[in-house]
Amino acid sequence: MPPVPSQPESLRIRAVGPDELDLLARVRGRCYDSTYARAKRHHENLGSPYRWGDLQKGDFLVAERGGRPVGTITSLQGLMSIRGVTMPCQGIAWVGTTHDARRSSGRGPGSEPGIATQLMHRTLAMARERGEVLTALVPFRASFYEHFGYGLSERRALWTIPMSLLPGGYAGGFELLEPGDEALERAIADCRTRQMTRAHGDIAFPQYDHLGGFTRAIKGIVDDGYCFFRRSADGVVNAFVMTEPEGERGNRGLICDYVGYDTADDFLAILRFLGTLRDQYSNILIAAPVDEPINLLLRETQLPHRGVEFRYARCEISTRLQVRVLDHLRFFNDAPWPDPLVRGSLSVSVQECEGTASSFTLEVAAGRCQAKPAGGGVFSCPDKTWAAIAMGDLKASTAVAMGLAECQDQGAIDLLDSLTQGRLPFCREYF
Repeated sequence: MPPVPSQPESLRIRAVGPDELDLLARVRGRCYDSTYARAKRHHENLGSPYRWGDLQKGDFLVAERGGRPVGTITSLQGLMSIRGVTMPCQGIAWVGTTHDARRSSGRGPGSEPGIATQLMHRTLAMARERGEVLTALVPFRASFYEHFGYGLSERRALWTIPMSLLPGGYAGGFELLEPGDEALERAIADCRTRQMTRAHGDIAFPQYDHLGGFTRAIKGIVDDGYCFFRRSADGVVNAFVMTEPEGERGNRGLICDYVGYDTADDFLAILRFLGTLRDQYSNILIAAPVDEPINLLLRETQLPHRGVEFRYARCEISTRLQVRVLDHLRFFNDAPWPDPLVRGSLSVSVQECEGTASSFTLEVAAGRCQAKPAGGGVFSCPDKTWAAIAMGDLKASTAVAMGLAECQDQGAIDLLDSLTQGRLPFCREYF
């Protein structure tokens, strides 16, 4: 008779800091890579002072069983712009379980939850302790994180545009950033900061930029590509684009990782500038919100519905960001209501994944909302659905029609539908 397996030891989750980066890199390698050798990239990533210059011990957790690391998670302290107002937002990344500990817990009554599940619960508790209004992540599989209340809250349009179709016209004034020019790095970061004040759903992690703002990404692009920028006569950077080559030879296309600008005209100038590189590259890849019709700026505006012989742009829609609202009252009290002409009130009940309900009233007038606790709600839905509605990515009327929410009050539905007015949520950060 085969021996009866022993009961697994309880999981221990603890924070790691700068003195344990080797351990963290090794655990990440055992979670994500297929060979021992590939774990080196995690050492390089974590060891970069430009990426983790202000590392905090509580930001990185490791799960151990019997003294052996079996999982890890990262909790970043960031800011999300909600209709131009920044709010504390947790960014979750690098959620992993080692190859030899996947779904290792039992499934019977009273069994211990899985390793990743326990890491997620610990990290959500951390966000609440820190007073973070939202928590966000870029999932490997959205259905897993829906169990923790995260709802898809962003639709991205990934454009592949032949260089020959980019708009013509004057594109002068762009310069190539030289590595080490910290004054210009700050000026580019300032442009990114101004962009955040107009954004909705965008995230920044200023804690990890030892020069502030956006300089971490600027430093990181030096090894992988270029940063181009344009400045006005008074030295203010009003447009920039960070690029890296696509393809093995690096000459097939340019991936536009980060694009920042002050006005729509500045964005048009970026496209015109990229068009001047057509002798070296064949196309650009650039992401934008789905409601920005970039094709209307091109020499050929059609996105063909059938096979054609001429050159055309392609657009692929994806869902990337998942969000959960942790503090419903602060979310609505601090941010403007997108439609200043709307007036009305309703009560909402959000069914949280922990088995509780968050109930509150929303009183809307003159572009502002006052949220107060309540005992129930005429509009009811799960937390993952509410995230998409609150962020303005999903109409409440659509959610009710599709059975994702419940409400019999058409006035309440119409009021929530106005959340979709204005900018759709779009995140330019990668984490």
